Amino acid sequence: MSSWAVRQAGQADLALLADLERSGDQAFLNSDLPGLAAAEPTPTDLLAPHIDAGGGWIAEDTQGRAGGFLVAGVREDQFVIFQISVALTDQGTGAGGLLMRTALNRGRQLGCRQAVLTTFRDIAWNAPWYGRFGFRILAEADLTPALRAMRQKEALAGFDMDRRCAMALDLQTP
Repeated sequence: MSSWAVRQAGQADLALLADLERSGDQAFLNSDLPGLAAAEPTPTDLLAPHIDAGGGWIAEDTQGRAGGFLVAGVREDQFVIFQISVALTDQGTGAGGLLMRTALNRGRQLGCRQAVLTTFRDIAWNAPWYGRFGFRILAEADLTPALRAMRQKEALAGFDMDRRCAMALDLQTP
């Protein structure tokens, strides 16, 4: 188990984020969605504005080696977790949890009402993992316009929407 620290991500880290996402996606090889292991990482032009706004973090071990990242931003009054990835070799070491706690604290500091995200509902390191932080699956009727737009993009990208869900966590309750 590694000891992790979190630092702010910068524009110079964009290639590193893509490498971390590619590595983390290799976990899909051992799921019923192995094709996702070959998926292209999140385009850097989508991550860059959030990083510029202070919404990107990297978990590093004591030697300064990056093990994961999280990128988030504000839409409406919600703190949106756009992407979290942990390198395959570092999954289960606490890097992802530290990144999530750091991001959720930032959402609270910004005064956001909720943290939200979209994910697979039935993959262990997706919805069940987020549930450990207090995220709950939202019904379609409870989706905000931002979440509806995110889900629409996922549908257009070919995701099986019966396997995807939107989740929320109340940031105003301690």
